[in-house]
Amino acid sequence: MSVENARKTIINLVSAGITRFNLAGGEPTIHPNFVEICKYIHDLGCSCSVITNGSRLSEDFVERVGPYLDTIGISIDSFDYASSIRLGRFTGSVRCPKYFGFDELYALIPQIRSYEIRLKVNTVISRINCGEIMADRIRVLGVDRWKIIRMFPYRVEGNSNLDLLPTDEEYHSFVERNSYEHSVIESDMRNSYLLIDPDGNLLENSNT
Repeated sequence: MSVENARKTIINLVSAGITRFNLAGGEPTIHPNFVEICKYIHDLGCSCSVITNGSRLSEDFVERVGPYLDTIGISIDSFDYASSIRLGRFTGSVRCPKYFGFDELYALIPQIRSYEIRLKVNTVISRINCGEIMADRIRVLGVDRWKIIRMFPYRVEGNSNLDLLPTDEEYHSFVERNSYEHSVIESDMRNSYLLIDPDGNLLENSNT
């Protein structure tokens, strides 16, 4: 989305009464004007948050965008290195992957908190990570909101993720083992957000 189209879309939404914006993707922080868009939302008096995989989070990045964010949401499906690689939670190459996990996030916590930014972690449960205990490290990080999301199944043109789909027992067992005072159990993401695509169009997701 161009900056011009982003501004038009934001203004249209604000005119319709929207006051909270959550920038997601894909990976929204790769947008060349990401900081500018966050500032535009903030300067309109609206709440601005981001969902990121953490691949571009750094002290410099937090310094540039920190004044304009209310919440940083980070997608972390596992604190185990090998499981994260299997889940595709890495950048770089397969031979030399770069991983954003507990240590990387923990190092940025003081700076994130210096801007009074709320910290959220999103975790999608699959058969790869359903046996883990993550709550202890979530607690150390001081996460304000831990959203535990059940993996959504898909089958499109012969491709599917059904082999990774946890059973009801596996999913509920993860939830029971990972009790956390600020956790939110999200079994169904439909109707959770008003979705806007990169062209500024409203998407309908109640049946998908």
